[in-house]
Amino acid sequence: PAGEPLREMNMINFADEPTIKDYLKSIRRHWWIPTAAILAALVVGFWQAFLVPPTFKATALVLADTSTTDTKDYVDKITVPEVARVMETLGAQVLSTEKLETIVSEMDLYPEERAALGPEKAARKLKKAIHTEVTGFDTFAVSVVYGDPQPAGRVATRVAKDLIDA
Repeated sequence: PAGEPLREMNMINFADEPTIKDYLKSIRRHWWIPTAAILAALVVGFWQAFLVPPTFKATALVLADTSTTDTKDYVDKITVPEVARVMETLGAQVLSTEKLETIVSEMDLYPEERAALGPEKAARKLKKAIHTEVTGFDTFAVSVVYGDPQPAGRVATRVAKDLIDA
């Protein structure tokens, strides 16, 4: 309409856009920020590479035979996975403190914790290191994280065997 001032259009003025020189100038002015970030990354990398003890994860995969000749039973087992129910029931038995204390003493796991805090604390530490997971409708995995690969593999195999035998 007549008499109204013209509104400025928001157009990009490329003369006002920062250039590479502007970015370099900013980096020179604030040199301590990228330097601090690089130093922090180097400290964390050194810590992880040389000061944190390595851990190993061993996994035992178990296939449960849920086959049946009756079609209705087969369909029921698909809708409510049998392996999940078995894992829930047997996991409480196999991963009990008493059973894990036996595994800890037989395989000589966590010797420092057993000597200082007793076998029950070592069994609790092992329980935190063991993870069970249903990986399919007829398979499950037992994983163990430990500081040495051979005991980790032996414990994963032992727990999987105990789950099968229970």
